[in-house]
Amino acid sequence: MHMKKGAVLINTARAEVIDEIALWNKMETDINFTYGADVAPTNSDKWLLEFKNRVFFTQVKCGAQTEESNINC
Repeated sequence: MHMKKGAVLINTARAEVIDEIALWNKMETDINFTYGADVAPTNSDKWLLEFKNRVFFTQVKCGAQTEESNINC
């Protein structure tokens, strides 16, 4: 994963757009790197234990819970 040291990556798309192995490696090598998403990575408990202050995610995809999407439905 080629990102600046100490960067913050926010994924509001789908879990599949992130290479979790590359993300894990980045988290291990850059102690200031932070990841946030509205989708939990696989083995989310492992992620929280290993990177508890640098990984943030919701348990459910919440992109469809916007006012606009509810109106469109």
